[in-house]
Amino acid sequence: MAMEKIMHSIRIGMDHVIKDTLFEQFLQTMEHEYCGVTQVAMFLHPSFHTPTKLEDFAEHLPLYQKRIAQLREKGYSAGLDILATIGHHEENLPFCYSDDTWMMTDFDGNVCHGSHCMNDARYLEQYVIPLYRMFAQLKPDFIWIDDDVRYFHWPLTQPSCFCDGCISLFNKKYGTAYDRESLKKAMNGEDTEIRKKWMHQQTDAILNLFCTIGNTVRSVSEDIVLGFMSDELYMQVYDAKILAEALSDHGKYEIMWRPGAGCYNDYNFDSFIQKAEKIGRLRAYMPEYVTSIQSEMESYPCDLISKTPTSTAAETLLYMSTGCTGTALSVLPQGLGGDFELVKGHLEAIHKSIPFAKLLKKKLAGTKIQGIHTGWSRYSNAALKGSEFGRILESVHYARDLFRMGLPECYEKEEAQVMLLTEETVKAYQKEELLELLKGGILISGGALEYLNFLGLEAYTGFKLGAYHPLDAIEMYTEDTFNEGLVGEIRNCRPVFGAADSFSLVPTSEKSRVLSKLVDYNNDEIAACASGIFENELGGRICAMGYHPFSEATYYWRALQMKKLFVWLSKNTLPSYVVSHYRLFHVAHKTEEK
Repeated sequence: MAMEKIMHSIRIGMDHVIKDTLFEQFLQTMEHEYCGVTQVAMFLHPSFHTPTKLEDFAEHLPLYQKRIAQLREKGYSAGLDILATIGHHEENLPFCYSDDTWMMTDFDGNVCHGSHCMNDARYLEQYVIPLYRMFAQLKPDFIWIDDDVRYFHWPLTQPSCFCDGCISLFNKKYGTAYDRESLKKAMNGEDTEIRKKWMHQQTDAILNLFCTIGNTVRSVSEDIVLGFMSDELYMQVYDAKILAEALSDHGKYEIMWRPGAGCYNDYNFDSFIQKAEKIGRLRAYMPEYVTSIQSEMESYPCDLISKTPTSTAAETLLYMSTGCTGTALSVLPQGLGGDFELVKGHLEAIHKSIPFAKLLKKKLAGTKIQGIHTGWSRYSNAALKGSEFGRILESVHYARDLFRMGLPECYEKEEAQVMLLTEETVKAYQKEELLELLKGGILISGGALEYLNFLGLEAYTGFKLGAYHPLDAIEMYTEDTFNEGLVGEIRNCRPVFGAADSFSLVPTSEKSRVLSKLVDYNNDEIAACASGIFENELGGRICAMGYHPFSEATYYWRALQMKKLFVWLSKNTLPSYVVSHYRLFHVAHKTEEK
C-alpha cells in the first residue's frame, strides 16, 4: 500500500496479537478504514521497554507472520513496531538482553543499565543486526523504529552519552585527550564549538545506526518501508532532514516518520499545543519525498479516563493542522481483556472527525507555514554550559504568549517574516548568519542585544543594554506616534518576583525610537527607555526589548502593541493575525489572502 494512501494507523500490543480472541475482537471492532485506519502496527515486545533477548522472540514469529497475512486479507497495510532497539530506561533488567557493550552514561558517570550506547559497533553486530534481520524475514509491509533511538534515558540526568567509549571516540576524532572530568570542565567553558562537536558525534551515532538498520532490512527485502518515531532530538544537532536521508539512503527508498512526544491527559490543553509545536517543527524539516508523516496520538497508559473521546479526536486534528498526513493511534487499553466497549467511545469520536481530517490532509499536508520564528536552531543547545548542556531549551516555548494571543508561529526560519532572538538562541548563530538576520524583521531581548553588540553589530541594532532594574520597575508606553491609542498605559510585570528580564536600554542612533520607559509606583521615571524600534542601513527593522520581552505579553495594551509591532517588523507581509483580544490555541496556515 503506497504511503500517500495512509491516513491513520493504529498500534496494537503483544496481547492483542498472541491471543486469538483479542485479535478477532480487534478486527471486528475496527473493520476496514474505521477511524480512517489503513495501517496496523504490531508491537513485538512484552510490556517492558528494554531490549528483549533474541531467543525470546522465536516462539512468536510464526504467529506474527500469520497475523500479517490476516491483516492484509482485511485490506490493511501490516507491519511491526520495534519498541526497544537500544532500550528506553531501566526496566525488568533480569529478563532483558545484556552483554558487555557500552551503556548510556551521563556527565557524572551515572549509568542507565537498560539503554545501550549506539556508538558501540559490537552492540550493532551482536543485537541490532540480528534483531532487524529476524523481523525483516517476516516480510512485513513496514517496520517502525521506536523513539528509544535518542539520548534521554532514565535515570540519567542529561540527554547525552558520556560513556568511556564515547569519550574515547571523541578524543580520536578531534585529537584531544579528555577524561570525563576534564571534558566536563571544558563543557562548562565559554567555547560553544566543543559542545557543537559533541552534538555532531551523537548525530553521527544515530546516522550510523539508521544506515545499519536500513542495510540489514533491505538485504532481506527492499519492499519493506522503514519509519521512525521521533521526539525533538535536542542533543543530536537536531536536523530531521539528515536523519531522513540516512534512513532512506538519500531518498532512494520510501520511508515514514512519526513525530511525537508525551501528552497523556487532557487536564491542561496547553500540553496539546506544546506537543503540536514540536510536531510542527519536526514536520517542517522533513524532505518532500517523505509522504507519510503520522503524528503520534498516545494515551499512555491507555486507561481511557485521562482523556475524553472529544479531546482524543481533537488531538488527532490538531496535529494534522501542522501539516502531518495522518495520526498514529495508540489508544487500546492495557489489560483490556475481552471488553472493547471501553475504547469504542474514543474510536467513534475519531471516526466522526474523519471528513475534517481528510480535508486537513488535502489542504495542509506538506504546507510551508509562514509567520514568526522563535529563533530556535539546530545548535541552540550548544549555548548552554555544563550541567545545563542538554536540557530541553525553554527557548523553544518561551514565546507561547505571543502565539496564544493570535500571532502566527512559523517553524522554519527560512519561511519567517519576523525572527525572535533570546540570549540563548542568539549564541547558536555565527556572526555572518546574524548579520543576515539583521537585514529582516527581528525582535531581540536585552541579552540578545548585548551579545549582538559584543560581536560588533551595534550599528545595526539601534540600542545598547542599560541598567538592571530588579525592583519597582513598571513599563509605561511613550508618546511616540507608534503608540497611538495606548500612550501612558502601563504594564507591571513585578520583576521583584522573578528578579529577571528587567533592564533599561540606551538608544545609540538618532533613528532609534523609544516605545516605552520604566517608572516606579509613583509614575516617576526610572529609565527613559525600556523598548524601542530602529530601521538600520541594511534595510532591517529591529525591535529591542529590555523589560520582560516575551513573558506576560497578553496584557491588553501590550497585546495591541505587539500585533501592530509584528506587522511593522514584517513590512506588512505577516500572513495573518487575530485582531480581537481572544485567546487562541492555534493560528491558521499561510493563505493566499492576507
